[in-house]
Amino acid sequence: MTNYQSCYLKMLLGLAPSLRSYPAIIALLPFFPETLDELENIIREILLLTTDQSSDLSGITAIKREHRERLINFTYDNTNKIIAFAKVSNDARLLAEVKVTQTELRAMSDMALLNCVDLVLKRADEKLDLLSNFGINAISQTQQKERRNLFLEVVNAPRTELMKQSQVTSQVADLFAKADEALKKLDALVEIVRMDHPDFYEVYQRSRKIVMTGKSSIAMRGTVLDAATNEPVIGAIVTIVAIEGTPALPDGKIVKVSADKGGFNVKSMGDGMYRLQASKPGFKDCFTEVAVSCSELTVVELKLEKR
Repeated sequence: MTNYQSCYLKMLLGLAPSLRSYPAIIALLPFFPETLDELENIIREILLLTTDQSSDLSGITAIKREHRERLINFTYDNTNKIIAFAKVSNDARLLAEVKVTQTELRAMSDMALLNCVDLVLKRADEKLDLLSNFGINAISQTQQKERRNLFLEVVNAPRTELMKQSQVTSQVADLFAKADEALKKLDALVEIVRMDHPDFYEVYQRSRKIVMTGKSSIAMRGTVLDAATNEPVIGAIVTIVAIEGTPALPDGKIVKVSADKGGFNVKSMGDGMYRLQASKPGFKDCFTEVAVSCSELTVVELKLEKR
């Protein structure tokens, strides 16, 4: 839910019980009891849906981060073994194809990392007999393929979860629209007893107010760091675009500049998958993909490697 919807729901949850404490007056108003019943049913449906919607992406994101790191470490170890073979056998082409640093692997986008892993696996398969003395064999290949497939599963998981959440978000919006229509009816009916029952009228008007809380509107908080020193990088350009399947951003992209502590904040981002690129002269560009949900703050780190 959005912050406004949360505050709206809080008002609804307080309004209905307040009105139920005046049964005699409610009975005097035509269609009021039926409309209040309808409103309470809508509230129950919203609560059921938003409970489902609260299954946020933080758990999925943490699992993805863990599998990504495992894949990077295993791939880096295997590439070092293949590099050793390439140097000993004077295979310059193989050396050029598989030579990659751990920092470069971490800086890759998810799909770029998977493509790199696939290339390493393919080259190792082609020379598997020759690589056995260097620690690359059928077992290690199977282990790397398993890690690769596990990572691919969790890469796709946020997209699946976001599709579910998008459907729930649409249903919740429809329910709030129905609640608004019911409230308009109650607003009109309560005017009938404005003079005869001022206490009831005052309770209704007071309970009917939507009180906006001070909840932060920040959707994403990021930090740009030097990959070698972990120190903040000031003045890096961070460009954010929506990935296919996520509604496009209003201007096609969001551009931020990292501040004194390497930080940047982004407001008003819809649910979906986004690709981030961080760049600064003297550093290699860094890419990453993140899932954003309006129900939680998305925290991201971008690490730049010096050229």
